[in-house]
Amino acid sequence: MKTFYPLGMRGIHDSPMVGVKTISEKQNALNRVIMDQRALLDKHVAPAATVPQIFVPYKEVLQVYKAGIELPSDITLVWPDDNYGYIRHFADTVEVKRSGRSGVYYHLSYLGTPLSYLWLCTTPPALISEELTRAYDHGADRFWIFNVGDIKPAEVDITFAMDLAWDTKGIRTLTQKEYLTQFAAQSFGPDHASEIGEVLDIYYKLNFERRPEQLQYYLPKETPHDSDLSAAAVFARIASMDDLLKKLDAVTARIPKAQTESFYELVEYPVRSSALANRRFFDIEAYHRESAKNANLAGFYAGRARKEDAAITQLTARYNNNKWRGIMAEEPADQQWKSFRLAAPVLPPATSVRREDPPATPAPVDEVIHVEAETVQASGWQLIAGLGRGAGSMRASTPNTPLTTPVVVPHDGSWCLNTYVIPTFPTDNSTTWELHVVVDNNQAQTLKYTHEPTTSQWSQGVLDNRLAQSFPVMLPAGVHTVTILSPQPDLILDGYDLIPQVNSACN
Repeated sequence: MKTFYPLGMRGIHDSPMVGVKTISEKQNALNRVIMDQRALLDKHVAPAATVPQIFVPYKEVLQVYKAGIELPSDITLVWPDDNYGYIRHFADTVEVKRSGRSGVYYHLSYLGTPLSYLWLCTTPPALISEELTRAYDHGADRFWIFNVGDIKPAEVDITFAMDLAWDTKGIRTLTQKEYLTQFAAQSFGPDHASEIGEVLDIYYKLNFERRPEQLQYYLPKETPHDSDLSAAAVFARIASMDDLLKKLDAVTARIPKAQTESFYELVEYPVRSSALANRRFFDIEAYHRESAKNANLAGFYAGRARKEDAAITQLTARYNNNKWRGIMAEEPADQQWKSFRLAAPVLPPATSVRREDPPATPAPVDEVIHVEAETVQASGWQLIAGLGRGAGSMRASTPNTPLTTPVVVPHDGSWCLNTYVIPTFPTDNSTTWELHVVVDNNQAQTLKYTHEPTTSQWSQGVLDNRLAQSFPVMLPAGVHTVTILSPQPDLILDGYDLIPQVNSACN
């Protein structure tokens, strides 16, 4: 096993360097630090050019690196993600020729802005595969390191990442569901592998829409407010969670007793806890919404939210009182670094609880037309199953090739066309993705998506796991076509919506 010596410097407590302010000052400081570190290797280890070394341009250091520093070719460049699973830089035609090659520093757990994710591991294997193989294809084949937080919650993702590192060419050919089914067969045998793989696949897809540790729709220090989801969207999300729990219950009942605890730790706890966290969050919102107008209905939601909270506590206690004693801590787990953490749920008071069931009501309906990108297959676009809303998303493998989808508009009017892309960073290291959208034979609309880290667009993008841009369009009732082209390779389209414009701007 090789020892890699890390070069460079940042400040204490994971902060920027102190004593230097301008980019030029930071360049000079890093050049001097690296020169001195190489001299120490020469003196105490071996000639520096023969010693494995890495340089990780993490956070603000990437900007300094891009401005230019003196970095010998034998040093391995390790490209960081943005802490949320999206790699920030890919080796260009010059960097890929370096003798030290390059690698990746990738997060499966994170404490930091805009909101941490430390409780349940929900980064989809489909995203891990997409990002790591994209880096691999650009020379990142020398060194991969994963920030995993607590090991047990991230066990499935760690196993996938290590399998991908060991057999990149083989594992990358598997869809997320195929890999998870294979993982289930290796862990629990073949009898229920397909069912377990399906449960885990749905778990990752649903929690990609919003991680359990990020179930609030405002950032720390902002004024608290409700989610921006419509009643129909909330209903659909909870219904999907309930369907997932039914699938989980069905397979849990058939797990052999000898495998019960392993199944609980790997599958049942994260799936059940994430579903309950969602129900608790939206029931608390419903309680506040109904409190002023319907005490009985508010009391129903209050009781349900309190039961869901108690259930999560019981699930966690079971986890911690068996084989993996004291391992699991529900987020937010402590009072540290609160500026980076989800606000603890404020439960309705016990006195507000009502026992009556609410009257049956029909499911709310939105006049929103959802179109998933993967509904059609097109040359020049590649399906990424399991990544994004719906069944997957579409990656532009060849620039400027059309992806055309039909859409039926029920009535004449002004519509807002919202487009969504996965918040990856451009492979050409530009700061902006660009998309051209043509409705029927109208003039193409050019949309741009920018999410440089630390900006509000980036914060919203990594919490939603998608970037949105829109434009207004007048449409008569009937069938229309929407054609999308990406001038850059690797943009990942996650579909679009058509929403009626009613006295509101199309942002």
